[in-house]
Amino acid sequence: MFARKFQIVVATLLLGNFAGAAEKVLPPVKLGGVRREPVAATFWNDDLAVIACAKSGSLIFWDVAQGEIKQEFVVGKQLRGVVRFDQDELLAIDDKTHELIQLRYADEELTELKRIAVPEHPVSLIAWDTKNGPEFAVASLWSRQVTVWHRLFGELRRRHTLDLPFEPRRIIPDSFPSARHFYVIAAFGGKAYDVKAGGTPEVQQQAGDQFVHMVFNREFGIFATRQTLSQTLPLTRELVSCGNVMQNELQTTSDFKISLARAESRGISRNDQNADPAGIAFTNNAMLVCLSGVDQVWYRSAANEEHPQRLSVGKRPRTIITNDNTALVLGELDDTITRIETKDPDNPIVSKTLLDPAIANRDIGPAERGERLFFDARMSAGGMLSCHSCHTDGHTNGLLADTLGDNTHGTPKRVLTLRGTRLTDLWGWNGEMKTLQDNVFKSLQETMHAPQIKPADVDDLVSFLHTLPPVPPLKPVPRDDGDRGQVARGEKVFLREDCAKCHIPPLTFTSHAFYDVGLSDEKGLKKFNPPSLRGVGRLRKLFHDNRANGLRDVFETHGHQLAIPLPAADLDDLIRYLEGL
Repeated sequence: MFARKFQIVVATLLLGNFAGAAEKVLPPVKLGGVRREPVAATFWNDDLAVIACAKSGSLIFWDVAQGEIKQEFVVGKQLRGVVRFDQDELLAIDDKTHELIQLRYADEELTELKRIAVPEHPVSLIAWDTKNGPEFAVASLWSRQVTVWHRLFGELRRRHTLDLPFEPRRIIPDSFPSARHFYVIAAFGGKAYDVKAGGTPEVQQQAGDQFVHMVFNREFGIFATRQTLSQTLPLTRELVSCGNVMQNELQTTSDFKISLARAESRGISRNDQNADPAGIAFTNNAMLVCLSGVDQVWYRSAANEEHPQRLSVGKRPRTIITNDNTALVLGELDDTITRIETKDPDNPIVSKTLLDPAIANRDIGPAERGERLFFDARMSAGGMLSCHSCHTDGHTNGLLADTLGDNTHGTPKRVLTLRGTRLTDLWGWNGEMKTLQDNVFKSLQETMHAPQIKPADVDDLVSFLHTLPPVPPLKPVPRDDGDRGQVARGEKVFLREDCAKCHIPPLTFTSHAFYDVGLSDEKGLKKFNPPSLRGVGRLRKLFHDNRANGLRDVFETHGHQLAIPLPAADLDDLIRYLEGL
């Protein structure tokens, strides 16, 4: 009797996700002229690629040879990644529902096997094989976590949860992924972290920062794209246009044991449009690098390394996948797929195709036009930087930039987030800009040195900025009664110490004035417009010049606006309150 029960339990575990009740066959759809926003892809086989779309929440099975949709399925709300997993399965992540979606594709039929909750805002995933079966990892942006998963008795189970001191953007497998070893690149500021997820999980920071993408090539070594902002150089037209302020680089090392910080930067000409380098990939005989700010792919064949080519592709190309001599490049902002054939490496064949011909007649509104301008480096002198270059995905790279935002040079200031900008009323560190339109125009004219500025472009950019939600709090929901009590006590400290005078709650946590807070910049300017405190717990550096190393340093070292130092318990409560904004 016991043996029979044991067999039933084992059979149930082995069936796992494949129980009929858990499965749902998804019908193919024809979405027509709607925006998809392709953001991730993988090859299913030589003939088909699978493309994950953020706006439509659909998976597209793309006929590589014909350059057209073979099948499309609505899988989720806002897909951010897709990988091939164990024979006939796919894994996709949904940023909006915070789920991992397990799927099976067989005989041109897509079946949803299971949905699993993952930490909020998953943005990337990778999968690899081990001797004990397939495993995968999911990076979750605002949750600051990477979860590592494996299959056990047919079920997908979480092996590890890695808490990170930063928001992750990309997970990069190393050359031997079966070792449960990979790299994670921070979303804002681009530091690279070495993660070991086998046995005892470990996260180690690599030397160097401002990485965008990384790839391991067993023959040639490590390759990474970097975008380095020179924080002390003024953003004059000359320095911007020649690439001295924003340096867009391809960094490489021929030895896996050499730190990327010691590697050689080379390959992408600094004196040509090359803003926002992104994804890197290799075909059998060429290397390709996405230049997402100028809608190009930098192409270098193995036979002609001294004369790289520029290939025009879709708008905001960040993702590129390759299979032998074929590369596919996703155009995120215009819903295109560009196929690059490199069989003749010196004469690549490029063909760009709309995901759906009906898209050609789709109306594009002000916010979408503004989005295209935000990521377009041709809005700057020399095409060397875009709005996104400093305000990463509308947020911030956390660095200093010496703009004319306060009408001076030689006074670099912290790059502020643009998320939630619609909720504030004064802009700039000196509060001089009364409207967001004024601030955008000044940035285009005096920071980016745009070749021309059209009033309609300014309005479109503002429309796009109005769509950006505020940065979510570091610790959004009190976890228990004790935590809720600490948040309540912290709010009382915030009000008692008159923090609300400059940072007015509950909406903007800023104010319409500017104040002398006991700080000064290099020119002796002392009055500043207080930035919003929404999302302040996520910032590594604070004050106008990044002199404070986090929230605790603001009060313990600099005594910001405190008549006397706070008792330790009050300071802990205040910081917990601020982390919840």
